[in-house]
Amino acid sequence: MATSPHFSRSYSSVSAESVFATGTPPNSQPDSIALGQDSVFIGFQNHAAKDGSSGSSAIIQYSLTGEVKRTFSVLGHNDGLRVVEGNLLALQNKDANPTFVRINLDSGQQTVFFPPAPHGGGYDDLRVFQDQIFMTASNPTLDNQGVNHFPALVRVRIVGSSLVLDPVLLGNAAAIDIPTGAQVTLNLTDPIHSVSTSAVIWLSTARPTRNWCSYAIRSRRTRPWAASA
Repeated sequence: MATSPHFSRSYSSVSAESVFATGTPPNSQPDSIALGQDSVFIGFQNHAAKDGSSGSSAIIQYSLTGEVKRTFSVLGHNDGLRVVEGNLLALQNKDANPTFVRINLDSGQQTVFFPPAPHGGGYDDLRVFQDQIFMTASNPTLDNQGVNHFPALVRVRIVGSSLVLDPVLLGNAAAIDIPTGAQVTLNLTDPIHSVSTSAVIWLSTARPTRNWCSYAIRSRRTRPWAASA
């Protein structure tokens, strides 16, 4: 487990900053950002409950110069956004009662899925990596020793009208500590964010302190909404 991911990509220095867009009432609490189809999508959580018990979020589609193009409303507390094959994927409710919404960006039609949550919580982040969809399983139920025995990272497949989740990385998986090379047992007590590099997904956990771990993904380039299981 490393304290933070290290990326080899270099960037030029920023010479100036400017405001891209300003949210307007009643929208507040901007969180997730996704790029696609010559647009920037930003999810405004609007004080919706993190367990989906009340409220809704607004997802605003901006042009690349900051003009509002469209607004989508989704029930619950939006936490993750990604654009895939002409669809906007929106993930809600990181504490409990999660929903996964696929928005067709041509028609605006929404399809709502209810992913199973055997860990007792919700899902926080959404990552499309090597043509596969992954989600972090947040707010898991811990045992009496404070250990997470449930999947911390899952792969998502859309099969008909259902979501099929494949466990990828357990919260208490065996791992190698990068600084020392020692074998350790993870305890990902609240997996929240994910970052992908060329062949690795990095996960961060929110508590008790922010830590990162990496997981190598074997290439499996199939469409995430295959017709068969």
